Amino acid sequence: MNKIFVLFAIIFSVLSASLYAQENTIAIEIKKTSKPNEVTLNIDEKSTDKDYLLCKGWSIGCNYGVTQFRGDINEGFFKSSSFGNNFHINFQKKMDKIVTLGILISKGNLNGARYNESYQNSQSIEEVYDPYDGYSGIGEHFETDFISGSFLFHINMEQLIMKHNKRYVDSKSFSLSYNLGGGIMMFRSLKTNIDSDSFIYGYGYGDPLAGGGIPNKIDPVKEGMVIYGPTFSYHINDKIQIDLSSLMTYLVFSDYLDASDMDSQARDDRFRTISLGLKYNIN
Repeated sequence: MNKIFVLFAIIFSVLSASLYAQENTIAIEIKKTSKPNEVTLNIDEKSTDKDYLLCKGWSIGCNYGVTQFRGDINEGFFKSSSFGNNFHINFQKKMDKIVTLGILISKGNLNGARYNESYQNSQSIEEVYDPYDGYSGIGEHFETDFISGSFLFHINMEQLIMKHNKRYVDSKSFSLSYNLGGGIMMFRSLKTNIDSDSFIYGYGYGDPLAGGGIPNKIDPVKEGMVIYGPTFSYHINDKIQIDLSSLMTYLVFSDYLDASDMDSQARDDRFRTISLGLKYNIN
């Protein structure tokens, strides 16, 4: 969780610096006023503009797509066993032409499988995570359900380029943004044998039942995470746009998204999403 606190500290620092810069700009504009009796009027106008900006730039969007798991139990990049689905809804507030702040709520599932031959080929058969001696030796697969909430920075890459390169021409119909943020994920992961579907291990589940039955669910596990990746958008009009979020990566501070803990793999599990959706600009 310390990683989450560090991330939000960095985000808070960047946001504070941005607000401080805006306040300095307002102060400079006031000093530029030619007549002293116009200062009060300018202050009132700036205050009105600030209230106006708080009410403008809001949008809501929803996306649906697929997830691809990367962790201990997976057979390869393009195996169908490693794909799940994901639905998310996001609320955004445009701060300026470059930065948009957002809240992202996601719900989805993850899948993965690995056969005994894969472990033998990688010389890691002894690393099968099997605390209750439930592994039958054929192979294992897992299913994970999750809900996550996160705070995101959306950076408009075209506007950022235009700020430093005046020759760049903005595309009115298309835009490219990069997303960076962090939050909390709640999940339950269940690992079973491929041949019999009997229980091997679960995270967010109770003690194993006699005969390899699936134990009862308990409170979901809560872990911190980081999200990063690009979004490509097509603007139908001023109100509606189509968003394609490609290869958005969720890095979760846990090695149990697949209910396994193997030293031969990275300690933190991750998954990617590719999703398509609509965003509506409220005002």
